[in-house]
Amino acid sequence: CTPEIFEDAVAPQSPVKLMPNLTADSSFINVELYEFLQASLPNIVKGCQWVLLYSTLKHGISLRTLLRNSADLSGPGLLIVGDRKGGVFGGLLDCPIKPCPKRKYQG
Repeated sequence: CTPEIFEDAVAPQSPVKLMPNLTADSSFINVELYEFLQASLPNIVKGCQWVLLYSTLKHGISLRTLLRNSADLSGPGLLIVGDRKGGVFGGLLDCPIKPCPKRKYQG
């Protein structure tokens, strides 16, 4: 299984040493966040490889790019978003992110 992740970062930090299961260095996911996420994931996806699909630092700020890069999501995906005040939130996805013709809001 290959859970795929999306990364959003406000300001570049020094890249963190490659952590197990990450396919690329991250300026957003530090060791503490990585360990928290690993401990919080369901057992079915623990230990799977994480593939970066989208990062504002690498891809710019584009919802279209996020949607396009997630279109071929073949397994669970982890969406991680950081805000300018240092808050981090996200969710585990079981399908690609797609716009819907009718606006729906939740939360």
